[in-house]
Amino acid sequence: MTAFRIVVISPPGYRHAAAFHEVAETLYHAIRSLDQPVAVDYNRFMPGAVHIVLGAHLVSPEAAAAIPSDSIIYNLEQMDAEPHWWHEGLKSLVERCETWDYCEQNIATFAALGVARPVVHVPVGFVPELTRINEALTDDIDVLFYGAANERRTHVLDALRARGLRVMHLVGIYGRERDAAIARAKVVLSMHQHPARFLETVRISYLLANRKAVVAEYGPETTTDDGIESAVRLATYDQLADACADLVARPADRAQLAFAGYRWIANRSMAAILAPHIERVVAARAQPAPSPRPARLKLGSCPMPLDGWLCVDEANPAADIVLRPDGPLPVGRSRDTLRFGRVALESESFDLIDAGDWPTRTVDFEGFMRDCARLLRFGGRLTMRVPHEMSGDAWADPRTRRAFSDRSFGAFADAHVSLGWGDAALELTDLELELSPLGRTLEAEGVPGDELCRTPRAVARVGVTLTRRGYRTLPGSGG
Repeated sequence: MTAFRIVVISPPGYRHAAAFHEVAETLYHAIRSLDQPVAVDYNRFMPGAVHIVLGAHLVSPEAAAAIPSDSIIYNLEQMDAEPHWWHEGLKSLVERCETWDYCEQNIATFAALGVARPVVHVPVGFVPELTRINEALTDDIDVLFYGAANERRTHVLDALRARGLRVMHLVGIYGRERDAAIARAKVVLSMHQHPARFLETVRISYLLANRKAVVAEYGPETTTDDGIESAVRLATYDQLADACADLVARPADRAQLAFAGYRWIANRSMAAILAPHIERVVAARAQPAPSPRPARLKLGSCPMPLDGWLCVDEANPAADIVLRPDGPLPVGRSRDTLRFGRVALESESFDLIDAGDWPTRTVDFEGFMRDCARLLRFGGRLTMRVPHEMSGDAWADPRTRRAFSDRSFGAFADAHVSLGWGDAALELTDLELELSPLGRTLEAEGVPGDELCRTPRAVARVGVTLTRRGYRTLPGSGG
């Protein structure tokens, strides 16, 4: 199965890459609803995936050369006669990669700029997951505007304040903080930074999905989508202040406009928009079915994909599944992977789990061990190699939540009873003490193992193997 990866280009220190988050989420949920494996990442490309790149205009020519040629460039910027973002890096990408654009007018501009490869029109649509801003208890912002300041925009905002309206202007604010302001706003204003012929439907679509009344700048030559005049209040630059003030004064009109806007965007299903393009891409990249999911699970320490293992790690592009150690294992849940397609971490499905030192960072150690027992088949083995509690490495990692001794694992042998695990337990079947140089010296002098375990810095690590045992009836019950 073809795996899709939505890649947001985020140069170091460039906070405005967050402006692509809602589009990345829209693509993610739409592609997932089409039953295709999909993930979102920043700046990273994985072999074998179809990459949909957001923010390609931010790459340097050198960085552009590293983007795979079978990627899809999704342009969300306004391209006019002298486009601000047109440079050699973006030019090289649209010439060798399939390119999507949210605006049909941009497609004509690309052609005028000499791009021979056809650009595909893919407008931004709706997914229900992005309807998530709850109405605030108080609408104490009359007009909200977010975007960089310049003289053109400041002139309109000052005119609104001169009318006595409560105006909030956000710059470089995204995510929850911006959404909290949207929730409090009676009207949200969409205004161009420079005179332009494009309606900013990328920004507007998120507002409409959250039932906000929007005033948008519009001119005689502005390119619009069919029917949007019923979804937002369109006004020329000189009329923006009047249009905002009128809506602020008319709550019933605002509510009607917000409802009409939501109805308009909700009828533009992003899944339906993407479906023919995704189908075409998948057909063009038809390949053998993914390899069957391995029966071995490795947690952490996956510098590269390992043959025969399902690899789970945090913040690691080589991992099949990215997961933080301080959260629970996703037992019974499906995850999309590049190598194996969509896999479910089902109970009794692994012969071996190599946990390494993953348990040192778990929040709920007993819950982690229970999840491992559930994932293992009866007779399956759980191995780990963890720092000894008195070793020099025990607390070297700031993410460490616990350390272990040679006695930390025996209690799981009767977990089916003492911990309420039902018909399974983890029996300690092997334990190895890895000695430090100090420990090896003491061992050579005849110091016994029990004493070594009680000597600081003598034992470096503890390697253990636990085997899942099944107990269909409780020991001694006679059943």
